Amino acid sequence: MKKTGLQTVTLLLLLLLVVGLTACMAATTQPYQKARWDQALIGAMEQRPGAVLLRFEEVLPDRPLNETTWHIKKGPTWDPQRSHLIGFYHDYKVSTIGAGQSTTVGITSIATHIVIPFGQLFPQALTALLESSFESVSVAYDDATEIRLMEQRHPDYVIRIQVEDFQLWEEPSDYLNLTARVETSMVPLTGDVWDARVAESDSEVRGYRISAVTSTSGKTIQAINRAANQLSAQLAREVIEEAFE
Repeated sequence: MKKTGLQTVTLLLLLLLVVGLTACMAATTQPYQKARWDQALIGAMEQRPGAVLLRFEEVLPDRPLNETTWHIKKGPTWDPQRSHLIGFYHDYKVSTIGAGQSTTVGITSIATHIVIPFGQLFPQALTALLESSFESVSVAYDDATEIRLMEQRHPDYVIRIQVEDFQLWEEPSDYLNLTARVETSMVPLTGDVWDARVAESDSEVRGYRISAVTSTSGKTIQAINRAANQLSAQLAREVIEEAFE
């Protein structure tokens, strides 16, 4: 009976550890923070008349961009429930040594995975900058919304954005690197000829320190968020300059 009791206690302890680890993993992500736009940057945007329809194309088939998040190992992933979260996940290995009263449980973090909701951060950055320049901006992530907005808003410009690539990696450890490339097609719907202007824009953030010995998980997440916002703002500004140069 004692042996059975000890086994039960050991199983309960393992269960509590798993629950604790789950809570720890949940604590390492949080809703992303929008960029606090530099007023000097907003003020420098050229004021243009007219309305813009901004259409973001899919990266994953039949999955809207704003529900797509990027994983440091898996790349773009459709995850509508977590597409607003930024941070990192730990992979843990739980091992037991011995048996009965001599059982020892060990927990080792074997990998850390950074996750960035680029499918929301970049569109919001580009929308914010366009709103500071044009009279009105509408956003569509699918065909049905685009058709409806075309009929309701009668835009003067249609800008289509295709995210060609977004990469994130750590090198060296605790230093985040981000690169992004998008293709833009801008069509002015005024005049007799609707000629599309196609351009490619890219941006990068290299060697952004996200963690130190004294960093808490919250501070690390904030650093990841700042790096992602910096990249999104740079890329948004470049897209506008390429489309309306």
